Amino acid sequence: MKKGFIIVFVLLGFQLLQATTYFKSWVGATEVTSMTQGDLYAWEYDVSVPGGMAHMSIYIDVNSNQQIDSSDVLMIEFDQQDGDTENDGPGDSSSVADGIIYSMMGVFGLAPGDYLYLVEDQNDNSSISSALHVSPPANVTITLSGTISKKGVTAPDDQLANIIIEADVETDNQDIGFWMGMTDADGNYSINMPDSALNETWKISPTFNNQFSPYIPDPESYHDQSVQSGDNAPFDFAFQLPGTWVYGSVLDENQQLVNVSDGGSLENQNSGDITDFQISDGIFLVGAIFQGDDTTNVPFNFSIWGDGLVPDYMVPNTWNEEDANYNFILSVGDSVEKNFYVHHTDALVYVKVLKDGTVPSEDEHFRINANNDSLGFTWAVTNNSGFAELHVVSGNIYNIWFNTDDDSYPLPQGYFIEEGTGSTASPNDTVIFHLAQATNYLAGSIHIKPGDESHFDADRVQINTFNNSGGNYSTNISPDSLDYRLYLGNGDYTVEFNSFDGNFLAKPFRYENVQINDRPIDTLDFDLSFAHAELVVKLKGAPNIQYEWMSIHTEGVYPNFYQSNAQMEAADSSYYFGVCDGNWQIEAPWFDGYTSNFSDSTVRVLDGETQYFIEIQYKLNTGIETGSHVPEQFYVNQNYPNPFGKGSHFQSNSATTIEFGLAKLAPVQVYIYDLEGRRVATLLKQNLAAGIHKIRWNAGQFASGIYFYQVVTPQKSITKRLLLLK
Repeated sequence: MKKGFIIVFVLLGFQLLQATTYFKSWVGATEVTSMTQGDLYAWEYDVSVPGGMAHMSIYIDVNSNQQIDSSDVLMIEFDQQDGDTENDGPGDSSSVADGIIYSMMGVFGLAPGDYLYLVEDQNDNSSISSALHVSPPANVTITLSGTISKKGVTAPDDQLANIIIEADVETDNQDIGFWMGMTDADGNYSINMPDSALNETWKISPTFNNQFSPYIPDPESYHDQSVQSGDNAPFDFAFQLPGTWVYGSVLDENQQLVNVSDGGSLENQNSGDITDFQISDGIFLVGAIFQGDDTTNVPFNFSIWGDGLVPDYMVPNTWNEEDANYNFILSVGDSVEKNFYVHHTDALVYVKVLKDGTVPSEDEHFRINANNDSLGFTWAVTNNSGFAELHVVSGNIYNIWFNTDDDSYPLPQGYFIEEGTGSTASPNDTVIFHLAQATNYLAGSIHIKPGDESHFDADRVQINTFNNSGGNYSTNISPDSLDYRLYLGNGDYTVEFNSFDGNFLAKPFRYENVQINDRPIDTLDFDLSFAHAELVVKLKGAPNIQYEWMSIHTEGVYPNFYQSNAQMEAADSSYYFGVCDGNWQIEAPWFDGYTSNFSDSTVRVLDGETQYFIEIQYKLNTGIETGSHVPEQFYVNQNYPNPFGKGSHFQSNSATTIEFGLAKLAPVQVYIYDLEGRRVATLLKQNLAAGIHKIRWNAGQFASGIYFYQVVTPQKSITKRLLLLK
């Protein structure tokens, strides 16, 4: 639902019911079947079981017959759950699962006209419909108006009618609500505005994509519009047909159509332009948007939202750039078929959340996610007892994580998850997360290189933290202050900046051995630089090991430099690094049984230059790689890849690489321990020279699970966690 729908939380008494039996519209305390635009409005209906889910559809009743028929226009549809104050549409105003869903909408500026509600109970398949008439307010002194046109359509035409145009306030005054108008057969519309609109700025835009898909509005919206008394015009929209189409279906593992209603997005990866589209009965059609002259061989990504799939299906992972189903090249004039492939769920992973050792309060709910790289992901929200059931596919291992990024289900202020946000589980396993009050916190700010601010998206980055016992934690960065804060207990932590799409690199690339001991640490700042260039490292004569990782970094004292990581592309035995400006040090990656005569090199990357290339030649040999760069202090990197093994996305590789650096000659031991603390392997026990060392652990004979690797020197030992999946 649009953000203009303002939700005010109201608690109601409850009763237990056995079916969806009624729908009521309220203006204040009065039950109504008609209202005036701008009234304080709420709706209420019952569901068959406490905590049950319902699917709501709102139609424009074009012929005003108070019955849903073929002439009516679907405006919007969404799910609501009893006791869930936030969902993909308006939430239940009460967090108590009482069998009644009541949504206070606040100032309801729905366009004058006739509407129909259809509620479908997802638990017993019962349904109920209700009608609502909206009248215009009296004495309107301010309006916004305009005309929409569609390419190939001549007015008057029903294709131009019943399209909702919305005026949404752009200031913080959410009490003013949203206001809508509806087009006639000539494409004309007028939006009635309240007198208080004079003091605000507004965004004017077409509201519901499904009403005009596959057309694309131009402009997409008008922003920061002030209004005056009288009619404010024109706010016209020309709906264009795109020259490029993507069409397809949602198919299950048996290539059968999945009859699902859902939504999706198609994104131009160069410009960032996104087109949302509706999936109806498992079928979709969407037009691609191109920017300016960039019209040939443009990378696109498309994704499905998944609200209609969960819990019966896994939602496909669409972010893997190597998956041509969801990441592909388009040019103007193309018409391509791309399907979403989903898997039926047939098993459960159980999750229990405890707060201070007991059940959280009834109004505290948390979102838990499960992911398998091959099958997809799913989610569930804990109930009033702190339990959740994740519907998954049997016979597989899943990464389970406590979602702390969803503002609808936040961690209690000052609490952290003792085990960390991540875990692994198989079907029928129970994962327990313990919420505890934090002793203190880690905090800091990010500083973006001048000129790079326009590329920064706070939703695409995180601060990640982990400790030596394997706990992983994360927090978001405030888009306004560019600060972050992560509540944690006492301990020794590593802190890293994470850019999901690799667009930004951070210096330092990590903080190690950050100790919280009953005091906050608030000086962990990161300097960010936009990775504007690509540096290609091509290997010749090396083994073609798909998913092999390589790291490069700029000059500087560890860890105070920019670092970039990349996987080997099997097609051409090359690494493609995103890099920012600076002097990048390149060292030949190590492969068991091979050596290279490549001398360590420095590549200077400049602003304005976008492509750099290096070639490294290999020959068969034996030995352990030692880089020539000498770090200022002893360090141990996280192993890579991690997780690894046949059950991970590194399916062809049962080995992982452990990198560490020595500031001086020292005897070194490298050990592997299992989860119970038993030493299961000794990888190294010898004197090593100062420099950077890499050693591989082939875990082919070991079982799946969490292991720890320990690098020991006379002065210090460092232990980190790794994950083997088979």
